[in-house]
Amino acid sequence: MGEEFGAETPFLFFCDFEKDLAAAVTEGRRNEFSHFARFNDPAKRERIPDPNDARTFEASRLNWSVIAEPRHEEWQRVYRDLLKLRRQHVVPRLSMTCAVNANYEVKGRRGLTACWKFPDGSELILMANLGPDSVSGLTPASSKVIYVSEEVSASTLREGTLPPWSVLWFLQS
Repeated sequence: MGEEFGAETPFLFFCDFEKDLAAAVTEGRRNEFSHFARFNDPAKRERIPDPNDARTFEASRLNWSVIAEPRHEEWQRVYRDLLKLRRQHVVPRLSMTCAVNANYEVKGRRGLTACWKFPDGSELILMANLGPDSVSGLTPASSKVIYVSEEVSASTLREGTLPPWSVLWFLQS
């Protein structure tokens, strides 16, 4: 709900049940949160929005007026670019009988390399740094780069280092 343009409105869990079912869903939802330290106290769980309350639904409505703001336009452009890459490079390799082989390797605490092998022999390779510190010891694929996040430079890539919060996608045909 709005992620494609960086919406800041929450997307809360809501429903429209009646009587016993409504009460059971509200209670169950709050009990789910009891496992989190932040919601150990029953009084704090009471502040979790009631899924059956119309205000919970209303709070989740998108504010479409923000879509014209520069940061939201930029976020939407990024989404469109990523969808275009998927349509261009991944979708043509998928079929109803497609059996994709996948594997991954964790690098340190926050690094990840994943590879999807398609029936046509091509491979989609992801290198990601999902943390606040650089990840080193990565071997860049020698294939075509189809996406690189802004944080990655050619020099850090040659060194086998990914800066914080960065990704690279390769396609080997």
